Amino acid sequence: MADEQSQAPPDPLDGISAQLTELTTKSASLIEQMEAGPSKEDYDQLKTELIDVQGKQAQLDREREQAAQALEVKALRAANDELQRKMAERAPRRFEFNVNTQPTREISHPFPTLIARAKRGDAECQRQLVAIAVKTVETYGLDIKALSEGTGTAGGYLVPPSYIQELVALRRATAPLLDYIRQVPVTTNLIYVPLQTTVSTVGWTAENATKTSTDEVLGQLSVNVFTLAGIAKVSNQLLEDSSPAVDAIVRQDLMRGLNIEMDRVVINGSGTGQPTGILNASGVTSTVSTATAVAPQKLLDDIVNAISRLQQTYYGNPSAIVMSPRTWGALMTSKDTTGRFLMTSLTTPQQDYAMPNIPAPTGATADNLGITGGVTFTFAGIPIVVDANMPVNLSGTNSAVIVGALHEAWWLKRDDVRIDMSQEAGTSWESNQAWFRGELRMGFTASRLPSAYQIVSNVVI
Repeated sequence: MADEQSQAPPDPLDGISAQLTELTTKSASLIEQMEAGPSKEDYDQLKTELIDVQGKQAQLDREREQAAQALEVKALRAANDELQRKMAERAPRRFEFNVNTQPTREISHPFPTLIARAKRGDAECQRQLVAIAVKTVETYGLDIKALSEGTGTAGGYLVPPSYIQELVALRRATAPLLDYIRQVPVTTNLIYVPLQTTVSTVGWTAENATKTSTDEVLGQLSVNVFTLAGIAKVSNQLLEDSSPAVDAIVRQDLMRGLNIEMDRVVINGSGTGQPTGILNASGVTSTVSTATAVAPQKLLDDIVNAISRLQQTYYGNPSAIVMSPRTWGALMTSKDTTGRFLMTSLTTPQQDYAMPNIPAPTGATADNLGITGGVTFTFAGIPIVVDANMPVNLSGTNSAVIVGALHEAWWLKRDDVRIDMSQEAGTSWESNQAWFRGELRMGFTASRLPSAYQIVSNVVI
């Protein structure tokens, strides 16, 4: 008995389960290290390793599922073979039928032998089988049907379902502006930013005349820090059994949600319970658009004029032009009087993601929470940022375009994005649940230097 056990082939599921246990332990260790607040470089390295480990976990889950299905099919086939063997051992009534389906004499071969000889081409045995089948149908009213996988009892139970262990994530907006905004670490919930409101003056002075004298005037800007958070709840059973792993899906989804909301408030934050966005910032100049639904190309004039106004007040150039996908689509389809597309000659697509001051075009952040790829278009050499968080319901159905030196806006980062998990918080213990919490604390201001932005408002396209 001991020799038979030692010679038994190893169970493939045991090896896969052991590898999965090892990867799960490693994944948990990496997450703990990421939550410990490492440096940016270490965090990126840990995240790369975690993604690799989770990919291997998903692959092993698929292999385990396939191995389990293969063992199940093998067992079903073995049971079916055993049933066929037992049926063959039972001797049926041994009668021979002629072609008129009438019994003539007792045959000397059992039914399985009759089938075997018929398969080898014995014409007499074949005629006997046909006669037996016809007589059986006439006597018992039975239909002869082929096995099929459409019905479980007719063969469908032998065909196991197949699953693709890869989640199709819901498409969401990205956060492209976060790549342009300057991040400034802070340590309190209220920040004061010193401002220069009046500058010194100089002038030509005659000999022995009194020199020009002007006192500089300073002020300060106060910025509040706000908390942005969200909670997702899953059962402990789902946490343990899901494939792909639900905890990675929930963590990533919470991080994406936080980044998208930060991008939205950078554009249009109300200032009540949340930061004040560029569209609502004090001191930022806003000019009504001249474009109409039948003349969308006039928005190009509005953008050129906004660039000019910014250069006259900020004494520099904008770093980006921000608009909604709806507005971008209207501009891309605008034509001249001869039917030629205007934007074809005014925009230059860029595929070089390493180009200075041009982040990944569709909004990948430092946390890789966006989707990279595609081209970046420019207008007058300035990147065009198509942001789905730009509202299209301002004063009804209007939108806006922001022309700005976006690096002058400050994202005041009190805390990094944190994703915590607890099985004891609130009622999670008695409900047998795991609660995931995504949270960050931040402030934002575009009022530090309002001359760095020009808004084209009431955009109807």
